[in-house]
Amino acid sequence: MVITSGIIGGSQQHVVDICSQLRHDHEILVACGEGSYLADALDRLGVAREVVPDFVRPIDPKRDWRALTSLLGIVRRFRPDVIHAHTSKAGALARLISPLAGFGVRIVYTPHNWAFNNPNNAGNARVNLWIERGLARLTDATVLVSEAEMKLALQKGVGRRSRMHVIYSGRKIPEFEFLPPQEQAPEQVFRLTWVGRLEGHKDPDTVIAAVRLLPPDVLDRFELVIVGGGAEAERIGKISAGLPVRMIGARDNTTALAWMASGNAFVLSSRYEPFGLVVLEAMGLGIPVIASAEGGPSEIIRDGVNGLLFPQGDAYALRDAILKLMMDPELHDRLRLNGLRRFEDFPTDRMSERLRRLYAS
Repeated sequence: MVITSGIIGGSQQHVVDICSQLRHDHEILVACGEGSYLADALDRLGVAREVVPDFVRPIDPKRDWRALTSLLGIVRRFRPDVIHAHTSKAGALARLISPLAGFGVRIVYTPHNWAFNNPNNAGNARVNLWIERGLARLTDATVLVSEAEMKLALQKGVGRRSRMHVIYSGRKIPEFEFLPPQEQAPEQVFRLTWVGRLEGHKDPDTVIAAVRLLPPDVLDRFELVIVGGGAEAERIGKISAGLPVRMIGARDNTTALAWMASGNAFVLSSRYEPFGLVVLEAMGLGIPVIASAEGGPSEIIRDGVNGLLFPQGDAYALRDAILKLMMDPELHDRLRLNGLRRFEDFPTDRMSERLRRLYAS
């Protein structure tokens, strides 16, 4: 049984990839919050799901209690051998359910960015750290998607090293339709794409600032395409006015991939990223990647070999990286080819085989 939120994001895509790999030899039920992206993806796979409307991301005692009781009922009906909870809210609810279930169930937890380290929850960092330390006792195994996530947990005294497992995400590029000719960038224009939820910790501001720093003659042959929606969308639209920035809005995964594939380069600017599935997607599409040197992306990318890294929040360094790719075709081709090779180091079957062994242990 898998518990996760239902909104579109990297952790939800990770759940879909796990279900795709394990559905043939595991009976799977996904209990999730509302959201069409995950629901549609699971329906296409033929994976059973139950929606828990009160399962929401923000802390809300009344709704959290109702979500807990709903999930407890689902667990007692389904009687899983393993519950694999993804994201911090799901992890908290699953571990509280464990002693109440009335039968033995193994709890596996993947935080996908520790809540005490999430810039969007900075005000609750201490509380979230206290919660994670306490609930670690009820966790049979913690699966981290990067070494950075494990190191952070150990530094903060969350859990035991013996119960932690770093299992990198795998990714297959699904079939998708390329953009029609009218949506492709003109041949002389260098298109940089950014894909993600427009929220604070994704830091689209640094990308806008870097574009603003580009020389005028470069701006004439440059375009930034932002694919994604969120709380910051209106503000980002305002601060990018007058710049060659095109905002596409939220799109499903295959449409987002089509926009990524239309670009000359892809940028990830997050303040912190536990893994960075979009980095793999861009590499798998043969698109050179520029990413902030934080968390998972710095484990995927070797700077100057299969991508470019820049200090998070440094708009000048990001501008310089963009100019490098624009002005050096040889570097662009080398990063593209090496990125494709690096993508092959993260197969989904390796990820799923390690999870199989963990579930059975």
